[in-house]
Amino acid sequence: MKLIDGTWSKPEIAPFSLNSEYPDYRPRLNPKGDLLYFSSQRPLKLGAESTGSHQWSVKKNENGWGQSFPVEEPFIDRPIVDLGNLYFSLNEKDGKPQDEGIYYSINQNGQYTTIERMDKEINSPENWTCCPYIAPDESYIIFDSPRASGYGGTDLYISFNRNGEWTKSYNLGPRVNTKYGEGTATVSPDGKYLFFYRSEVNKGDIYWVDFIQLKEELMKKLINN
Repeated sequence: MKLIDGTWSKPEIAPFSLNSEYPDYRPRLNPKGDLLYFSSQRPLKLGAESTGSHQWSVKKNENGWGQSFPVEEPFIDRPIVDLGNLYFSLNEKDGKPQDEGIYYSINQNGQYTTIERMDKEINSPENWTCCPYIAPDESYIIFDSPRASGYGGTDLYISFNRNGEWTKSYNLGPRVNTKYGEGTATVSPDGKYLFFYRSEVNKGDIYWVDFIQLKEELMKKLINN
């Protein structure tokens, strides 16, 4: 969809997602809007059989979206890029569900050569943590996790970057989280609105809230603590 003169156009299937035999899902754009990651069940090579879900990427050029390519392992689940570094979910081979966590890789001259697991301020030793959204300036990170301190199901949490150190994680609170499952957060490019998915009984919808006000309240909680 495109926003034209304040009105959204009708949705069209993206040109790199025309093969209805294999589902494509979980799109993630970089801040500039010219690189998109998505999950797909499509075969990794033409003529081969599907081996399950993998990450793919596609770049935008002067003529629109180009050809999509599979992302090299181990960047395997819902990566999100800030202005250069890469954050993503990863459950190492043969790991338990609670071992799934958020990792990052630093962009070094256009290459991602090392992988680091984020510390206990982000990842929990008792529950899985996934689906990060990182602010373009790395000032905060939002993620999903089903923690005992939550409202039920999966909740959204936030951690702030203070002088290069991540704070403890804060639940986004009852305006966002409910007894159902909330996840897959994204903030609009202008930083004003938080979009997220809520999975209720036999259905799911996308919701949005005023993120500026919510973030200010969470920052006050951080300062008071």
